Amino acid sequence: MEDAWEELSEKFESSKSKLIGEIDCTSEEAKELCTDMGVTSYPTLKFGDVFQLQDYEGPRDVESLKKFSDKQLKPTCGVNHVQLCDKATRKEIRRLKKLSLDELDEELATKTETLNAVDKNKEEFTANLEATYEEAMATKDAQIKEIKDSGLKLMKSVAANRGIKITPPPPKKNPAAE
Repeated sequence: MEDAWEELSEKFESSKSKLIGEIDCTSEEAKELCTDMGVTSYPTLKFGDVFQLQDYEGPRDVESLKKFSDKQLKPTCGVNHVQLCDKATRKEIRRLKKLSLDELDEELATKTETLNAVDKNKEEFTANLEATYEEAMATKDAQIKEIKDSGLKLMKSVAANRGIKITPPPPKKNPAAE
């Protein structure tokens, strides 16, 4: 992938309309940006408007990437190409451009706080879920130990000695696997 990327970068080095760039998401400086962009594995290829990047899912050889970029990479709806946007998006861009810097900053802060609250709620839910799971597993383990300690092994031994065939319980079905 690295060789293909370097070759593609060279092919578009002097392009005025297409930028082939890269970010090292393993660096401390880029972690927040990469998280915001939804990068979870490497290498991740994205394309489109810098503020509305989409995932590239196609082949990763040089010819496929070049063909894709020649055919697909063109200006898209955004602040710099408002004429390409639908009516509602054009209206929202005009509204946002009319805001003072303080008003825009306030709206950004509100949206960011809301987004952070969603992330925090998910983290709290996950932590509670993990705690509930751990508690359930501890209860299960304690109950199994109590049953075994109450003479289960001796019962099985006496039953086997008296010729009683003990059949194991059927395997548990995993509902997630169905």
